Amino acid sequence: YPERSCLAVTMNIQQAELIQNLMDDAERNDNEISDYIGKWETTLEPFRVKNLERVQGDERDCIFISTLYGPPGPNLPTAQRFGPITTQYGYRRLNVLFTRAKERIEVITSMNPNDIKFHEGATIGGAKYGQKVLSDYLHYGTTGQLYSGVESDREVGSDFQLFVGNKLKEKGYEIKQEIGVKGFFIDIGVKHPKFPNKYLLGIECD
Repeated sequence: YPERSCLAVTMNIQQAELIQNLMDDAERNDNEISDYIGKWETTLEPFRVKNLERVQGDERDCIFISTLYGPPGPNLPTAQRFGPITTQYGYRRLNVLFTRAKERIEVITSMNPNDIKFHEGATIGGAKYGQKVLSDYLHYGTTGQLYSGVESDREVGSDFQLFVGNKLKEKGYEIKQEIGVKGFFIDIGVKHPKFPNKYLLGIECD
């Protein structure tokens, strides 16, 4: 798909350098690859291979994520060493990464969500919260299902949020304010008219 820009992201710099070297070899030996890289090189979205810490501000049509981590062999446990993900703000790096693609994300991994160990009560910024975010994301990638949001009794965050909600109700939509899941909240959830437990849209009023 030569009309789509791409970025490859790994979990550490050593793997990024390895993949970059392989891509350099491929570029020298494959005209299709060299034409693609050349096409995007002078744009705002050139093809690059980056490690997790360097994707801030990047955006591409498609992003390939290589988790690197995984079991060393069949039926062997995954070592619970996840590099930058384990830091206090590791979950933020993952959140940035997961929102950089405009059209598609491809995750290349040998892990299952259950291979990552954490406490279910892990809180934002706490120990192993980054692992929890990665496990939840792999769960979504495997099943296609997000964890269900729940209605809360949190106060509406701003007058603007109230204004947007009222305008939606005037248009005939049923809405719920402050829909939360796992410590995160969406300002407004627009209910599905045919499926009462589902939402059509989430709206952030920043």
